[in-house]
This record gives sequence, structure tokens and C-alpha cells, in this order.
Amino acid sequence: MNAAGSREWWRRNRRAAGALLLGLIAACGLFAAVDVLPQVLADDSVEIQTADSPKDQLTLGSSTIGPVTSQFFPDDVVAFSDPPPGSTALWVKVMFEDAPDQCVLRLTEVGGQGRTWVDATPILNWDAPDDGPALCIGHGGEEFGLLNAFALPPDAPGPFLLEVVVRNFDDQLIRVARFEIAPTLAEG
Repeated sequence: MNAAGSREWWRRNRRAAGALLLGLIAACGLFAAVDVLPQVLADDSVEIQTADSPKDQLTLGSSTIGPVTSQFFPDDVVAFSDPPPGSTALWVKVMFEDAPDQCVLRLTEVGGQGRTWVDATPILNWDAPDDGPALCIGHGGEEFGLLNAFALPPDAPGPFLLEVVVRNFDDQLIRVARFEIAPTLAEG
């Protein structure tokens, strides 16, 4: 291609090249806004406390969290109406005094493959029994036992690190309570 042909190619494709450049700039801006900026702003806005035992209580802001109990469901107990194939059912109960406005439970393997699971209650068609709600949203300031269910693969026997991520809407601080749990098998 000679110089005249090269100029002609740029002239024919200038709009497409301009749109490609603008798309690249927009993608970089979106990446910075969604991934980079929140991480930079969040560095000083996370408070983490770790319990020595699941029987302990941790105070995060105005909320007291703990103790934590956990059990695997035996195979002969129908824990969920629609479990994932080959999964093991685990329930975790976390006690709250002066509950936060919002919370999320996250479960991570200690050792092993280090896999992480979130509460599966909403997707497993499982209603929490009368001894505790499945969500802490809408229960701010109350005392209750939050009961959540997890669907784990059979090769995840524990122990686990349970993280209770709490947030109150009056401040921007995210607080995390960590409990190491070793679930037992529930009586059938």
C-alpha cells in the first residue's frame, strides 16, 4: 500500500476508528469507576473483627454478633425442596443484638481449596423455621437469630470461616465479623 492508499484508508475508516477509540476510553473509565475507585475509597472504610471461638460475641458498631451455631443436615433429612445435585446442606445460625440494617453471610473453606459460598436460602426454595428469619434486612435494631442455609459440595467438610458482613445506613463503614466454625452432623 502506498502513501496515497494509506491516506485513503484512514479517510474511509476515520469514523470507525474514532468510535473504537471512544469505546476504549469509555471501557477504561467504566473499569476505573466500577473496580478501581471503590477499592481505593474502601481502604479505610472496612472494620474487621475475628472471634476466638464460635461461642464468642463481637461488637461491631452498635450491633453485637454471636454466638454462631452450625450443622450439616443428614442425608435422610430433606433440607431443601430443590437442592443442587450432589450438594450437602449446611445451616448456620447467627445471634444478633441490636441488629444492623443489612447483613450478608459468606462462607470460606479454611485450608483445602479456599472456595467461598454465599447464602443459598433465596435460591433453594427453603423457608427458615420459626426460630429465626433468613434475612436481616428489615430487622434493624432487633434481637434475633439469623438462620441461613448453604449448599456445599460433598468434598467440603470444614472447618469454615464464616464472615458476617454488616452495614448500617447511617455511616459508610462496612464491618465484618469472622467466626471459624466446624459444623457437626445434625441428628436425623
